[in-house]
Order: sequence, then C-alpha cells, then structure tokens
Amino acid sequence: MLAFRWIEINLIFLTEDDPAWTTGKEMLQNLGVLLLISLGNFLYTIWIEGINWSWSALLMSIGVTFAVGIFPVFGSFLLSMVWVDIRASRKLETMTKQWFLSMHISRMMGAFIVTFTAFLVLNWQSNPVFIAWLLPTVAFTPVTIYFQRKFVKRREKVNGA
Repeated sequence: MLAFRWIEINLIFLTEDDPAWTTGKEMLQNLGVLLLISLGNFLYTIWIEGINWSWSALLMSIGVTFAVGIFPVFGSFLLSMVWVDIRASRKLETMTKQWFLSMHISRMMGAFIVTFTAFLVLNWQSNPVFIAWLLPTVAFTPVTIYFQRKFVKRREKVNGA
C-alpha cells in the first residue's frame, strides 16, 4: 500500500497540497485505491481457494469488487453525505457548532462501522454471510445516536441556558 501511494504521488499525480490538484485527479486516485483493493481480493481468493491465475479471473474479481461490494453498499452512504454537504455549504455561516459536532460524531462513527465491517467480512466466517456485513451497522448505529444526543443536546442546553 505504501509503495502504491509513493508511485501515485511521485510518478503519476501531484499531491493534494499542489495548486494544480483537481477533483478529477482525486477521483483517479480513489479509483486506483479501489483497483488495489480488488487486486488484493483477487490474490486473497487465489491463496485461500487455490484457483489458477488468469486474466479473466482478475477482471471478474475487479468487476465483482466494484459492482457488488463497493458501489452499492458504501456508495449510498457516500452520496447521502455528499448531499448533506452540498446543502450545508450554501449556509455555512449560519451553522452552529452543535451541527458541526453532530456531523463529526456521525462521520467518525460511520468510518468506524465501515472499518469494522471490512474486518469482520475478511476475518470472520458467519452463516449466513450477511450477518458479518450487517452486524456492525446494527450494533453501532444506536451507539452513534446515543453519543450525538449526549454531546450535542447537552451543549445546546449549556449554550442556551
């Protein structure tokens, strides 16, 4: 992964701090990371299943990783966050600190849920399989709601009183 990042920054793209950095380059960078994930899935499958390597199997692994795993599952969450950000960017001056705290808590917990889901799917064999995919969301969404209510509402009371 570090080698990929070095190649990406030094040989292909500029860094994010460079004035010539664009959204298109950011998208290409993210697609490169997704391709690396699908390559890792393919190599992991070869290692575990013992299948023979072929170009068609590699392309199928890339397709499955993108079509089944990444876009439908995590794309819907990403699009909802993008929509909230677009709406909020129109009126940033009027947003309260509580709104920013709420967004920070929900996104940090969301990142934790996604990371924990990836860990469970790769390292825990469950029957049925969808339990590993849904368990972190079911378990940690109430925790997210609890912390949002605990910190955001308390701050509103303190600031309002």
